[in-house]
Amino acid sequence: EEGVASAHTQLADAEVRAPFDGVVTARNVEAGDMAAPGMPLFVVDDVSKMKIEAAVPESIAGTLKAGDAADVEVKAVSGEALSGTLAEVLPAADPMSRTFTARVILPNPDRRLKPGMFARVVFAGGSGETLAVPEGSIVRKGPLTGVYVVDAQQRARLRWITIGDAHDGLRKVLTGLKAGDRVVTEGADRLEDNVPVTVH
Repeated sequence: EEGVASAHTQLADAEVRAPFDGVVTARNVEAGDMAAPGMPLFVVDDVSKMKIEAAVPESIAGTLKAGDAADVEVKAVSGEALSGTLAEVLPAADPMSRTFTARVILPNPDRRLKPGMFARVVFAGGSGETLAVPEGSIVRKGPLTGVYVVDAQQRARLRWITIGDAHDGLRKVLTGLKAGDRVVTEGADRLEDNVPVTVH
C-alpha cells in the first residue's frame, strides 16, 4: 500500500496544470526530458483578451486616459473595426521616435486574434494635428523611414518616423515629428547625420 501511495503521489506531481485557460505558445521540454525545479516547461497565453501596444505621438499622448475607447483594425482577421479600451499610457517616451506606448485591451471571445498579429489603433477624440512631409524628404533605409530635422545648431539630424497615407505628393507622419520641427525637403538622400546645413 505504501508503494501504491508513493506511485500516486509521483503521478500527481507529473501532471502540469496552468492557473488559467489559455493556449500553449511555446514548449521548452520534450517527452523523456528531465525537468528541474523552477524550470519553465511551457508558455501559455490567455487569448480571451489581447493586449495591444501602440506608439502614439507626444502631441496626443497627453490627451489620452485610461478607459478611453479605441477602434482596432486587424487586417489579418477581417479588417473590420473592433472595440477596445485604453488600459494605460506608459509615462516615458522613446528617445528615438519621441512616441509613447499605449496599451489597449481588446476582447477576443472567439479566439480569432492571435499573439503577434499586426493591428492599427485609432483613439476616439485623440487625432490631434495631422502632420505631413513631402515625399522627397523621406529617407528609407531597409524597413525604416526617416527625415532629417534641422536642430538649433543648424545641423541635420536623422530622425526615424512612422508614415501613413500619401496625398498630392505629401506623406502623412504618424509618429516621430511634432509641429514646428524643421524638416529638410531637398537633397535629403544625399545628407548624412549631424552635418551642418544652410536654411533658406
